[in-house]
Amino acid sequence: MNAVKESDTPQDQHNTAKDTNQSKNKGAGSKNVAAGSKNAPTTNEADDPDNSKNPSKTLAWLKKHVTVTLVVELLVLLVGIKVACIYSAQLNQMIESNKITLQTLKVSQGAYVTIGRKDGVVADFIIPKDAKQNAEIVIYFQNSGHLPAEFAWGTVGPILLTSKTKNYTGISSVHPYQGLSYRTRDKKNGSIGQGGGSNIIAGDSILVSTLGTISQKDLASLAVDQKGFIILGMFGYCDELGTYSVRLFGLRYRNNAAQNSLTFDLANDSAGPILPLPQSTDTTEYLPPCKTLNEK
Repeated sequence: MNAVKESDTPQDQHNTAKDTNQSKNKGAGSKNVAAGSKNAPTTNEADDPDNSKNPSKTLAWLKKHVTVTLVVELLVLLVGIKVACIYSAQLNQMIESNKITLQTLKVSQGAYVTIGRKDGVVADFIIPKDAKQNAEIVIYFQNSGHLPAEFAWGTVGPILLTSKTKNYTGISSVHPYQGLSYRTRDKKNGSIGQGGGSNIIAGDSILVSTLGTISQKDLASLAVDQKGFIILGMFGYCDELGTYSVRLFGLRYRNNAAQNSLTFDLANDSAGPILPLPQSTDTTEYLPPCKTLNEK
């Protein structure tokens, strides 16, 4: 029994020493691993050349691609865009200014035709001394503009009786409306023609035209038989700037006017219709009544 105990004791010591050595070796291994982990080189994201957020890589790329020439070209492009914007704004201002100038020219220098003289008389009876001759009804057109106007006018429709004792006025219209006709261009030879009749009213002048006639006998009874009537008419004109204007008017007779010169007044004065151009044909092109500035 003692022998067994003696043999067991050294074996336990040997095993203990062996376990102690293994523990030391494991501890040393753990220390080595820890030391290895501590001493192992770490990778910095900022220093990684493959990292897109790497400042050094971005700086290198900029140095490589952003040259002085590129910077200058970009500056020149920006300056060019800025100058183009300035010129565009100036051009728009010039166009608007030209429109205003043209409108001002039309108002201040263009033709402007109205009915009536400067003293307000719009129409009148012209009575000859010979009782056998017919009296005339004349109408006044005034061009208050500074440029001449190509002018056409006439009466339209029957006389409208506003208050009557008879259905007859005795007035014969001698100037029915024809107006300014459209111009035509021959497509073969380029010649331009225009039909119809017209007058020229100079700037700052008056045109006197005969509207109709009436016998002196009918004229004498007009104030008794007719208390009022309206003569409808229309006129159109072109000015030197190529502007075409059309007006409608109603000339009213009053038998109770305070003065003979005020026997007529305007019952209506409004803008008239401007008809569209006819469809051109294979041989003829239709043009507006007025010549434009480019055609003169």
